[in-house]
Amino acid sequence: MNNDTTTTVSSSSATISTVNIDDLCEIAETRYHAGERVTVLGLAKEFGFSPNEVRKNLVEKYGSRVTFTRGRTGGVRIA
Repeated sequence: MNNDTTTTVSSSSATISTVNIDDLCEIAETRYHAGERVTVLGLAKEFGFSPNEVRKNLVEKYGSRVTFTRGRTGGVRIA
């Protein structure tokens, strides 16, 4: 994927000056642990991208391994 969309990300421990949408998955993998609830909207807000960009990027990276569950207990699950 060759997408030039970038954003600035800050956290309590460090600031990453720019994040490319392509790098979103790798950064999210280091921040979240197995079994932790993660939503597309939550990732989009945290990294400053639109939910559609986040969802598209997750599908392109993980393919059929990623599932999206809707509702109150929904989220993103990667097998």
